[in-house]
Amino acid sequence: MSSRWHGFAWLSMPSLLLSAASASEISLELVPTTSTLPAAPALLLFGQWPPRNTEPLLLSNPSLASIVMPGCRELTPTPPPGVSSTLVITNPSACSASELGPLIKHSMRSAGVVLLSSAESGEVVHLPNWGLNGIQTPDVGGYVVSVGKSWGDRLAALMPSLDAAASLRVTPRVGALTIDEERDEWVVEGHGNYYSLVYPEERFNGRTSAKLTITVTPEFGDPDLFVNVGASADTIPLPVRHAAQYSETSPGDDAMDLEITAEMPALKLMILGADASNFTLLVSDEQSVVPLENGRPKRFESAAGTFRYFSVQVPEHELLRVTVTPLTGDPDLFVSCTTTKPDSTSATWSSRQTGQAASEGSPYEHVVIPERDSHRCSNVALCTFNIAVQAKTASTYSIAGVWGSGFIRLNEGLPQAGEINAEEISTGQGMRNYIYRASGTHADLSFGLSLVYGVAHIYVATDGPASPTHATWTSNTLASASERLDIRHTDANFCAACDYHIAIVPAAPHAQPVAYTLSAASAETMTVLEDGTPMASVAVAADAYEYFKFFVSNELVDLQIILTAFRGNPDLYVSTTTPKPNATSFEYTSQDLEGDIIKIDHRDASLVACHERQTTCVVYVSVLGVHDDAQFSLLVSAYPVSAGFHVDLPTAIAGEYEFTTATFGPTLPQLPLSQYVSYAQPHHACAPLENVNDLSGMIALVDRSPATDECPMPERYFANMVLRLQEANAVAVIMANNVDGPLVYMGAVSGDQATRVTIPSIFVSKDTATVLKQNLANGLHVSLSKPSGRIPLLTPGNPQAGATLHSQFQYYEVWTPPGADAIEISVTPSFGNPDLFISSNELLPSQMYYTWTSETSGSESLRIDAADPKACRSCRYYVGVLGAASSTAYTIQYTLTDTLPTLQAGLPMPAIEVKAGEYRYYRCYIDGHGTSGVTIAITIASGDADLYVSFVNEHPTKQQNQFEAEGRMSCNSVDCGNSIKQGDAIHISASDVSKFCNGPCLAYIGVYGALESTVSLLMTLDDDEAPVPLSDGVSQLAVLTHAGDYDFYTFSVGQSAEAFDVTVTPSSGDPDLYLTSNASFPDRYNWEWRSTGAAGEVVRVTLTDPDACVPCTYRIAVYAWTPNVRYSVTATSVKGTRLLNEGAAAPAKAETGKYRFFRYFVRSMEDIELILTDFSGNPSLFTWFNRNPTANKSLDPNEAVPSNALSSERPSGPETIVLDAGARSDCKLPCTLYAAVRAESNASFSLLITQHPSLAIQLVDGQPQAMTIHTPTGERRFTFDAAEVKDGGVGFSLAAFAGSPKMVVSYARADGRVSLTGDAANPVRIEACTPSCANVRFTVVVSGGQSEFAITAKTARSVQLLQDRTPLRGQAAPGTASLYKVDVPSEAANAVLAITVLQGRLDVVLEGSEYSPYTNLTASSTEPLSLPLVPGAMNRVSIGAPRSQQRPSSFVLLPILSSNSTLVVTDGQPAAVAVSPNSVERFQFLSPAGAAVALTASPSGLTTKASISLVARFESDNHTLTEAKRGNDGEMLFMFLTAPEQAICEVYCLLSIELSASAAANVTLTASTLGAVTQLSLDQPVAGEVVGANEAERMRQYVVLLDPNDDKDDELTLDLQVCSSRPSKAALYMSDKVQPSSAFLVSDAGSPPKPLNVGPSTLRGLSKLFVGVGAVGSIEYVLEARYASTPASSSLLSPGEGSVKMKLHRGDEPHMEISFRSTGATRYELYFGRKESETREQFKYWCGVQKGGSVFKTLTFTQTSKSDVVHTDIFLSERADGTICVAGDENVCLPHGEDLTLVLVATVPRANDRARHVLYQPFDFVYHRGGGGPSAFVILILILLFACLGYAGCWVAKRKMQGDHVGADKETWGAFSGETGTLMRGAAARTSAFAKYCYNAALSGFSWSRSKIRDARSRHVAGTRTRGNESMSAPLTAAASQYAAPAVLPALAPAAADGGTEPLQLVMASPLPPDASFGQATQVASTTSGEMFDEPVVATDVRHAGMD
Repeated sequence: MSSRWHGFAWLSMPSLLLSAASASEISLELVPTTSTLPAAPALLLFGQWPPRNTEPLLLSNPSLASIVMPGCRELTPTPPPGVSSTLVITNPSACSASELGPLIKHSMRSAGVVLLSSAESGEVVHLPNWGLNGIQTPDVGGYVVSVGKSWGDRLAALMPSLDAAASLRVTPRVGALTIDEERDEWVVEGHGNYYSLVYPEERFNGRTSAKLTITVTPEFGDPDLFVNVGASADTIPLPVRHAAQYSETSPGDDAMDLEITAEMPALKLMILGADASNFTLLVSDEQSVVPLENGRPKRFESAAGTFRYFSVQVPEHELLRVTVTPLTGDPDLFVSCTTTKPDSTSATWSSRQTGQAASEGSPYEHVVIPERDSHRCSNVALCTFNIAVQAKTASTYSIAGVWGSGFIRLNEGLPQAGEINAEEISTGQGMRNYIYRASGTHADLSFGLSLVYGVAHIYVATDGPASPTHATWTSNTLASASERLDIRHTDANFCAACDYHIAIVPAAPHAQPVAYTLSAASAETMTVLEDGTPMASVAVAADAYEYFKFFVSNELVDLQIILTAFRGNPDLYVSTTTPKPNATSFEYTSQDLEGDIIKIDHRDASLVACHERQTTCVVYVSVLGVHDDAQFSLLVSAYPVSAGFHVDLPTAIAGEYEFTTATFGPTLPQLPLSQYVSYAQPHHACAPLENVNDLSGMIALVDRSPATDECPMPERYFANMVLRLQEANAVAVIMANNVDGPLVYMGAVSGDQATRVTIPSIFVSKDTATVLKQNLANGLHVSLSKPSGRIPLLTPGNPQAGATLHSQFQYYEVWTPPGADAIEISVTPSFGNPDLFISSNELLPSQMYYTWTSETSGSESLRIDAADPKACRSCRYYVGVLGAASSTAYTIQYTLTDTLPTLQAGLPMPAIEVKAGEYRYYRCYIDGHGTSGVTIAITIASGDADLYVSFVNEHPTKQQNQFEAEGRMSCNSVDCGNSIKQGDAIHISASDVSKFCNGPCLAYIGVYGALESTVSLLMTLDDDEAPVPLSDGVSQLAVLTHAGDYDFYTFSVGQSAEAFDVTVTPSSGDPDLYLTSNASFPDRYNWEWRSTGAAGEVVRVTLTDPDACVPCTYRIAVYAWTPNVRYSVTATSVKGTRLLNEGAAAPAKAETGKYRFFRYFVRSMEDIELILTDFSGNPSLFTWFNRNPTANKSLDPNEAVPSNALSSERPSGPETIVLDAGARSDCKLPCTLYAAVRAESNASFSLLITQHPSLAIQLVDGQPQAMTIHTPTGERRFTFDAAEVKDGGVGFSLAAFAGSPKMVVSYARADGRVSLTGDAANPVRIEACTPSCANVRFTVVVSGGQSEFAITAKTARSVQLLQDRTPLRGQAAPGTASLYKVDVPSEAANAVLAITVLQGRLDVVLEGSEYSPYTNLTASSTEPLSLPLVPGAMNRVSIGAPRSQQRPSSFVLLPILSSNSTLVVTDGQPAAVAVSPNSVERFQFLSPAGAAVALTASPSGLTTKASISLVARFESDNHTLTEAKRGNDGEMLFMFLTAPEQAICEVYCLLSIELSASAAANVTLTASTLGAVTQLSLDQPVAGEVVGANEAERMRQYVVLLDPNDDKDDELTLDLQVCSSRPSKAALYMSDKVQPSSAFLVSDAGSPPKPLNVGPSTLRGLSKLFVGVGAVGSIEYVLEARYASTPASSSLLSPGEGSVKMKLHRGDEPHMEISFRSTGATRYELYFGRKESETREQFKYWCGVQKGGSVFKTLTFTQTSKSDVVHTDIFLSERADGTICVAGDENVCLPHGEDLTLVLVATVPRANDRARHVLYQPFDFVYHRGGGGPSAFVILILILLFACLGYAGCWVAKRKMQGDHVGADKETWGAFSGETGTLMRGAAARTSAFAKYCYNAALSGFSWSRSKIRDARSRHVAGTRTRGNESMSAPLTAAASQYAAPAVLPALAPAAADGGTEPLQLVMASPLPPDASFGQATQVASTTSGEMFDEPVVATDVRHAGMD
């Protein structure tokens, strides 16, 4: 009971009603009793009643007194002080209430006061306030009694004769009750009214007992019920509060079911006024037909299956409405005029909302009988309607009938259902009227309207019926969804003890049907909660309580109480014993900041004890407003734990049993499925069933399969077992647990046959199964049906918190309106992955059976249009929320077309879809009394949306609003508008009194779709410290304006969580991240996890961490280290699915073999592009539509990615997938796109999605973003927000992977908009702004044709992220430093950062982790640095140039974190890597389609001799082109790959390269394509090719980087070796000038070209040297630039030194004898090749030997001296076909019968351990086996011999025929020789003429070619792009491309003086020419042109070692 019952607190009521109706009736008699003054009725006006004990109350020592008149201020005689007496005042009626009150109060020192009234009724005054307010002292025990005039006069006459022992005895008056008689009564606060009843004997009807129902229904106040039962009324003691057999004392109305017997049929009742109360009292039994009064609701309780009967009498022509409002359970309503006790078969009218057909569109039971209904009574003035309510389950409900013009009277706190249909609205009758009687107290009043559908308002008046035109108060400003109207007692129009008239009116102007419940309550009273129906829009003041109660009719129910906060921080307290629980007295509590859920199990001791105390348990609920006002909704649901599974037979075990249902197959049927049970054989059903016939048609019992080989997978799966029994024709399955423990939910798993299951199945415990099995022989018969508990109701616009376990459904019901409304249901998880299923067929949905579903990962949204053929009107939808991958907590919301959904303060509403050109509207509660402003922010996931807000217009638009934020195309993700927070949201200050509302109000929000958009919406209050809850995988954007500010968030994890990441991605500024798992919020000094590095922050919490907790809520703080921090924060569980926002990269990490999942809402049909930017490791990208990868927790991640998923063809590096119309065939709008990133090795990366090219992409400070331009005219747009541009400014750099992208960077300054241009060679840097550029938004547009690139924006204060195994080129000015960071996985124990200095020196500072000591190191061009990195930390490195340097330092950084990732090779850029023995290093290279590739692998620094191997592969889905080559110990490898076919690649070709070595070695790999500008490293040969198809392809370009301060590189040698074709076709050129001049050094023509020596006079002071190779025709070559002191990597000995003698010996021991002059080497190799026209020339070069030769024999000597002649034998073996091979090695053979060229190669080590190859002169070799036939020479000689003999014979024959002399003499010989000579001279002349013709034709043709070349040159002046710019990195672009064009290079084939042509020449020049665009960037950067071009201008690219 409440505290007012302790310490006489009952005296605290401020007023009393001194009237007969308000006083307690008593009996007063004089004792000792006298016959002359018998007992008389009287009124007890004041005092505790009944007394604490059961003894009669005696007022002792009565004394007579009168009031002195006038004035009424004193008595005469004056009572003696200190004497306790009872004053009998004779003339109280002479005084007014205001006069009498103080006089009585003063006299209460006595035992009591008896007032002798002047009226027979005993009334003294009629005024409501008697003036006894001051009588509140606990020690006052007096009573005030009034008695009628006659009896009072007689008492006064006797008083003088009374002795001292006389007293007045006060006894209660007991009123007689009869069955079915309703009494209308009053009771004063603290008083008790007594009644008695004797149950008539005839009503027992031969039974020994009867069940009575006592109903106490207050119109206002709080009457309590106490009952004693006995044999007769005379013997039963009066019940009192502390001594009663039965009691119902819950605040509000009371109902008691009481069983009496024939032996004890009498009872006495006391109704005690906990408050002053007006109530009705009714006693009824099971036979009763309770009469209903017009408009007077009554509450009843009924057991399952029972009926209760009522009746009403209605005038003939008046409409009747009967309404049943279920509070718990499921009651049905039946009405008839002809049947006394109607039921489902005999009723004329009925409303069965839970039956097979729901006929009305609300969850309540309504019957409306029109005036002219033909089934009504005829020809009678009053028609009697008989009413029956059947409780299908144990139910508590209220019933009301209203007819004619009657109003429904609202009972205190009791909900009353109602509805208004379309017909009533159309006929002008669309209004419902109610009346509420307020008590006489000054308590605040509240009226709550909970709408099931439609929009309606509350109107209230006290001076007559209310209406929209006549109302004192209205809720009209609270439009849409549930409403509440509060009336304060301080309101000027407040009225105590009067009637309040209420009208419910559908909202105009387009009124629609509505269904609702209405409740009224005064402060301190309790509102009754309906089972499953949320009490919405409830307000609670700061530090105050709101009270509720809930009836629990069924013992076997679990309770769930959910508090959903809209604003503020309400706390929840629950008790089953304390009517008003609070912070110090409660049994259950939940005080979470983000919402409260309390679950009470039916076995809970408090709930069990509650049921033991009373039939219907009452659960009390209170909500406390913690510190601030709060707004909330409250939902209580009772879930039957056994309803649905009932054992029918045998009777000994009959009853309900606990069970769970399967998530697969159909749900349990609506009507019971009853059948006998048969036990499967074998019991686990894993093997073929042996009793199929026994199972057919039966309910099968089966044991859960053991996890043994006896029952292997997949037979063990639940679904497969059920399917096996289904195939045996079982009608249902009972699965019996085989272990002790809680019930489990049978779910579908990967690989099972769940989709084929068509019968229901349940799961029971092992104990239940034991009972079932023991009774199988006794005829076990069971019934299965849908659980009968009330399902929680969703009301429009009101968010509802919820939770469910893994694989478990939480169900809701939605009632659709009659109109054509679209319905939208959304689910927003706070953790876990809920899936949404909806059915419209009156069956609960499941994973297999549903009407609509949304199974995306994360937030769900499902829209059902009115035109949907499966949609229904005025019906019920069942909504199921499934915990798909894990347990989940969420908020669910249901909206209609006209509903304004309610935003919860601090809780984002994600996945809002708005169509282009349309609006979506919302609302949020605002407390206008405070100083709290409000911020409304919009986050755009896709598309573009605008934001409008108003306090006065319910539907704000662009034209009608008070505040607006209109997005722009250049904005990304955050809406840009006129707000104080840099345009990301609308902020409304409470100080703006002209617009901000005064008092609690609503803000209305309009979201306009500029494009088809998906957005999220967030409302926060400025002074609201409640954190924003983060949904799993959903980003939240925010701004911290001031340094030192915090933003707070929470993230909840479920039981099955393994780990989660919290990522903070700044677009400007530097945020820090802190986390705690305890109840306190973190800050800089209190944290358990943190990340405080510069730029982005990420924290991974592994739930095995000792500080981690599960399940629980983590607290997150984001701290502004710098001002103006703009960031997004995301919390994503490792099994969660992150929502991608269009245009915003989502960074993430994944461990080896693990997946990270993403999703994107597709709402338009534009092409979709996914871009994966890898930072470390090797992530791979997959994508598909609609199949949620995390829906099935049991799936292996590899199975979660469907087989038809699209993937990138690249094995490593950045990946792009474009989904065009063909790839989107699986997407039927709207749909969801899923993406998965698998880490082939531990990886960090970002994933970006784009769909609308016009929307800009947000760049993250210091984070590279890969991107592709797919068309020649395409472009990409980016934005970058910089809080301040100073102290080094802002830089933008491009790294070109392919193509030649160019960028334009623009921004606004005070003096106008500035645009700067740049490209991969020319980064754009803005040093500073004058005036200062604070909060600048930069716009970047990248164009330049088809290309792939990475773009990075970086402020000077930020830290550049380095990518694993990806070289980054950088530059540092003297005295400056740049910051870099490397995220090193914990397992990367050998991670290093390789620092190669190209120029100058470097100061290197390593901060291994955020808080470790610093390491200071130096590096130079001669001292490269391999910097060990700290594993498991974010390593930060500072790279700077010493201040003493005059020139900047340039360098390359290469992080190497793991040994199995793929290194990206840049076109023309050498990449150095350490190769471990017998391991494979992998590379990838992107080349333009149609381009050949030259590979060079050069080992260096060998500790042992190693042989290296290369495997290069072009491949696509169906085609592969592979080349492989293995070198010898210490040798370089050269590989030339021809251009692959178009079938393999169309635009770009991906070349995969594998490099291995037999011993540890440092290997430099260079890959280059035709046209690339290749870096030529000193002492590092590179391979190349000239194709010669056109002039542009007849040259290859190289650049050598020099150190102007280093004398060592002032003398170099350039060496060109030709590997194929004739060396005379090639020439080598070098230049330090751009234009041709006499300074050109041209190599001597020869065979081969001689090395070109360049001295100090040319090279001193240069930073770059340009080299070219020119050719006529096609050649392959190797080019080397080396220090003059370094020996050539290979050379050819002169004929004198390099001759080799060979002699072949045949016979029994065939061998080859070789002799040569030694070079001092110990290793020689003999190579052979087929003798062709150019083989001998190719074999003069080591690369030619490698390309065209094969090793025949390796010769190894222990020691040889230089110049010694070495003799050695190579022993041979001969095959049957004549082939000779090396003896002992049949795999090395010389081709038989072919002319061969052989060359001997000596391997000579040089200073740096790199192998040097010395070649001997090639020699020819011919081998033929004897007997094999004449050689070709012999055959030729024979032919010539026969030809001569033939000619001579013909000449002799001719001479004889002419008659000339023929003989063996001089004459004949002379004639023969003369004629033969003449013939030969003529043939020579003709041959010479033909040769001259051919020669002239050749010259003419070449001149024509030269003219074509000149024409081409003139057409491509200054604009020709080289093929190098289409390479992977385009190291030289822009300015370099001008140098590379033919118009700028010197002429390649100058004309000779004689008109002929000279060989083509290749030229190289330095430095680069300045160009206008670069000069512009230079000017902005305050850098002079001379400084820029005297030094290397290096692009700070992100991904590859790019060149200027």
